[in-house]
Amino acid sequence: MGIVRNSSTRVLAPYENTYPAVLNAFHIIGIDVPVVGNPIVGDTKRSLRKNRWAAAVRAAIRPEAPTTVVDWSIAMLGDKHGEVLAEILEALTEPIDDLGVADALDRLGRMGRFFGRREALALTDYVRLDERVIELAQGVYDKHQGMLVLTTRRLFFFDNTLLSAKVAEFTFSAIGSLGFSKKLGGESIDIAISERSATISQVAHGRAETHRSVPPGEFRASGGASAANRSFRAGFDRPDSQTKRAAGRRNHHRRGVQLEEGGPPFPNVMRCNTSRSCRSREIGRQYRSTYRSP
Repeated sequence: MGIVRNSSTRVLAPYENTYPAVLNAFHIIGIDVPVVGNPIVGDTKRSLRKNRWAAAVRAAIRPEAPTTVVDWSIAMLGDKHGEVLAEILEALTEPIDDLGVADALDRLGRMGRFFGRREALALTDYVRLDERVIELAQGVYDKHQGMLVLTTRRLFFFDNTLLSAKVAEFTFSAIGSLGFSKKLGGESIDIAISERSATISQVAHGRAETHRSVPPGEFRASGGASAANRSFRAGFDRPDSQTKRAAGRRNHHRRGVQLEEGGPPFPNVMRCNTSRSCRSREIGRQYRSTYRSP
């Protein structure tokens, strides 16, 4: 008896199309299915080329109109469960819902995907069907290197090793505060939970601040995915155009440059570069011409 890993996948197709597609995917990657039924049960042989043990694969297909959910159960030695499932999903002809994992991995960056490659392969095993992944960060928690995952319902850290897996979940209702710190060797995320604290260290530069930009109170107050995405993406998109214009006017006013909206600190002061001497000469000439004695 090997190690059993269970997960679920939502297929964006009705049951009538999903069942033959899953069965065909089994045959494409070489999984022997002795008896056709639901659940679909098959076996793969050991592969020296892929450095993978034999596996017993079980796919229970249940309709969830207008989509279909496939409950996977893979039993094998080693830690290549995710690779077996990835091959099946790649051979599947019907589209699937990746729960936002692909976009989050793209934003994670190359270094984050390299150091968190084990967790990236097993990420779909830990994300539930009723939530979506918003952001990811790779770091160290409690002396374990793994992945920090922010979804629309929770914040959790997990590491996936050859012989074990560890998951630490932080519910939004229990989080009192979130903070981050920047150092030369990386960033840290500090989480205060019910009179205790947790620290995720060695986070890549720029990733800790994205997790910090979501106030836990907003999740508790809204409880919805739309508010979570809106709050989190605020750190990237800055949708408030008025705030951008106001900040731009303040910065340009300090330089003595006239904008299309609003005026400069002195009338008719324009076309000045950002050097201090240029600003001083322009302001001085304007002041003398305006307040010169008769």
